[in-house]
Amino acid sequence: MSDGGWNINPIQILVKNIGILFVGQIIGYLFSFFYTVFTARYLGAEGYGILSFALAFTGMFVILADFGLSTLMIREIARKKNLVSKYLGNIAVMKIILSFMTFFLIFLIINLIGYPKQTVDIVYLFALYVIFNSFTQIFYSVFQAYEKMEYISIGQILNASLLLAGALLLIHYGFEVIYFALLYLIVNLIVFAYSVFFYVKKFGLLHFEVDWSFWKRLIKDAWPMGGMAIFIMIYFRIDTIMVSLIVGQAAVGLYSAAYQLSEMTTIIPTMFITAIFPVMSRFFKDSKSSFAKTYAKSTKYLLYTGVLVALVITILAGPIIGLVFGNKFSGSVFALQIIIWSAAIMYITMLQGNIIITANKQLFNFKMTIITAVFNIILNLILIPKYSFYGASLATVITEAFGVIFAIFFFNRWGYKINVIDTFLPAFLALLGAVAVSIALIELSIHNIIFIAVIATLIYVVIIYKVGINSEDKLLIIDIIKSVIGDSYGIRKL
Repeated sequence: MSDGGWNINPIQILVKNIGILFVGQIIGYLFSFFYTVFTARYLGAEGYGILSFALAFTGMFVILADFGLSTLMIREIARKKNLVSKYLGNIAVMKIILSFMTFFLIFLIINLIGYPKQTVDIVYLFALYVIFNSFTQIFYSVFQAYEKMEYISIGQILNASLLLAGALLLIHYGFEVIYFALLYLIVNLIVFAYSVFFYVKKFGLLHFEVDWSFWKRLIKDAWPMGGMAIFIMIYFRIDTIMVSLIVGQAAVGLYSAAYQLSEMTTIIPTMFITAIFPVMSRFFKDSKSSFAKTYAKSTKYLLYTGVLVALVITILAGPIIGLVFGNKFSGSVFALQIIIWSAAIMYITMLQGNIIITANKQLFNFKMTIITAVFNIILNLILIPKYSFYGASLATVITEAFGVIFAIFFFNRWGYKINVIDTFLPAFLALLGAVAVSIALIELSIHNIIFIAVIATLIYVVIIYKVGINSEDKLLIIDIIKSVIGDSYGIRKL
């Protein structure tokens, strides 16, 4: 492998893996989209709010059932594939113990808060769901470490399609909200069985193992990632819980509608980072210059993409909310226009988080996550009482921006530098140009927002191409296109 950065082989591997993940996640997100549409319309803001609260509440605790072990598996197995059985056998036993602890903690706290019995019962079902999902993830970690992304994609499609089919049956027969929580659990048990089946088929039977010295090393390596994941989950879920406690479940439904739509747009960085993580892990070990260069280019491409997505969603927020959720969720429009910009920033922060893990900077990531989580909680305490769930949306955007700046500063100190002006200025200029043209069209009494969105997109893309893409980028893009064409027609073999 060349030390100069991206050569043909890594590009072809990335194109293959990203393509597989793209197909799986597009289909999965499409099914999830329709599930959200039908479920939210059927349950209304309050019923949908109860589901969203239960998922957020249990999500904050489920990290205890994993504690960074799944992520650690990806990194370590990608480097030492002969140890897959040892890692999985020991981690499976550890996760069983952690899962019992997690469920007990959820049981204790939800009863202390004093929510209605229906909400508490739904939380119990979601607790079981997220625990089984954490076990599914350790098998996915093995597939990802071996770069067998097709198994992950099939699992995602299976999960989303079963949820959609189940939801349609529940709606048809008029079931109550608690049965939607039960549906999550049943579907995840099926997906868990699927992941076990394909693991056994490829790697053989799972052998449980208790190696105390190995456990100590795993805990030592994983706890910064686990602690970081806890605070990340607090950061991402605490706003929903605070809106529930301060404003009410109907407000949670309106906020969650906007939040979920914005979250769906992160499919691009998710599939990109999932595919690139094993490759970056090898780069860090074998070629530091390739590692740094890949980080810099990935930041630029993800930033340009994220800003464009946020721009289009901001313009089309009204029709999107009306189409997906109906008029009852009109209060979600402004929340979506705010929070979509946090999703755009997440295109970078998601990459940064994985880069930090790959570079073995888990302790730093842990500290940074604590700081951003506390910062977000403070912002929510200030903004939610005054601005309801719109304040929660704004708090999320501000926190994401703070996290990006914080990480870039330390990345530069470690030698993983990006040229901030060259990276961020083109996106800012392109956004400014697109917004200016959009405002001008509105002033000219052109109110067809689809037309405005198309023109804004064209303006943005042209400016990015002119001032944000250099000759090296163009050669890389051509190389990727050639790899895609080669894969499509069987010209090249990976």
